[in-house]
Amino acid sequence: MLNTSPVARPFPTMAAERAQWARLERDHGANLDALPAKGRRRIECLVFRSAAAAELGRRFAPHAYRISLLAALDEVSPGSRKKR
Repeated sequence: MLNTSPVARPFPTMAAERAQWARLERDHGANLDALPAKGRRRIECLVFRSAAAAELGRRFAPHAYRISLLAALDEVSPGSRKKR
């Protein structure tokens, strides 16, 4: 019997999203881990707009929380900006 379930194979964008996450982790993961607590809180405030929202993200969606912080670092790093 042929498996036609939509869950049987990943969506086409999942591979691209995983590659993007791997690139962010490779380029900025060590920098994020090395940030002092004060610097990390500053980035959290910019990304999540409040300490409570950052705490909720950290507690209930740790992967999305980390990806958000990595993406913020990617935006401000001079080497990774795309030419417009």
